[in-house]
Amino acid sequence: MQKIVSNLPFSNEALHYIPNFNRATTDYTFLPTDSLSLNSHSNLSPIPQNGDIFIYFPYSKNECLLSNSFEDKRRVGNFNKIIINTFNEGGIGVKNVYHPEFLKGFVQEVSQRFQAKTVLLTQNQLAENGQDILYSNMAWGDYRFGSSPPIKGQYKFLYLNGYAREEKVRMINALYSRGLLNQSLWSLLDIKDQSCNLDIRLRNQIPKKIPGDIIASRPAGENYPLINFINQTLYKSTDFSLVQESEMQSFTNRYTEKTVKAILQKHPFIIAGNFNTLKTLKHDGFKTFSPYINEEYDDIIDLDNRIDAIIEEVERLCNMTDSSWFSLIEQVKEVLDFNYNHFLKKNSLHKKAFDSLFL
Repeated sequence: MQKIVSNLPFSNEALHYIPNFNRATTDYTFLPTDSLSLNSHSNLSPIPQNGDIFIYFPYSKNECLLSNSFEDKRRVGNFNKIIINTFNEGGIGVKNVYHPEFLKGFVQEVSQRFQAKTVLLTQNQLAENGQDILYSNMAWGDYRFGSSPPIKGQYKFLYLNGYAREEKVRMINALYSRGLLNQSLWSLLDIKDQSCNLDIRLRNQIPKKIPGDIIASRPAGENYPLINFINQTLYKSTDFSLVQESEMQSFTNRYTEKTVKAILQKHPFIIAGNFNTLKTLKHDGFKTFSPYINEEYDDIIDLDNRIDAIIEEVERLCNMTDSSWFSLIEQVKEVLDFNYNHFLKKNSLHKKAFDSLFL
């Protein structure tokens, strides 16, 4: 039986994203994150563990700073292999935590300190080196309720936001100023960074939630990760998706479950995301919608210019007549079907991709 130690509790749904993790055949030990830091346990005895593999999930800002991570080998123990899973990199709170140079330094630091084979998993395809930094995507996990929506919905497009960062607020302001939010089914829960300059005319609408008659809950008794739940009604109520990705940067090209959900609902989409995100999708074997949807925005590195190009195309799609829209859907149907089926294959390959990590 393989002995695995991790700083995530055995019940944590994030373990769902560990390829080939078999709870039934694993001796699993939970090592609290606090026990890894001398800063928080300077007066306590070390809590060493030994095993085959140590899986480390950095999920706060301090845990991603090299000065605070893996502070003392005595507090972890001896392992044959260390796997650092940075799939939560967008929500950790460090803007550059998925920057290739940061990830390269992080994996080297850990490997040198512990004299153990160290592998880092990242969603930033720009950072992979095929050796100790491997590219994968938690969005290739299991999903529920994939289906094809009707051709015409109640709203022109779907535009979902959780907690907005600066670049998301810039997108929302631009959509509002062009009168496009009124044609969308959109949400914005709150502003994380209070320095973000949300249009004052929108502030009294925040939090903006999806109407109750459209919201669907995860079925009772289902215990798969909530992030994998797809609310079909959102897609059935809209013609296409303006996917607001987690960030809109130039040093990462990752995409997340936000894009995958549109793929699984066979929903045409424009991505308000990182520079060259569409190229990442193509790298992963998916197709996109050019020339039927203008995708020149993906090659624009300047954020303001990229937002302008996205807004122009969203507005063009919104202004289409019904007959023109039906024609566009007919033209992109092959792409929608291909991507749906490709994802199902990708999901299966994802589960097999890192067998060697657990050998």
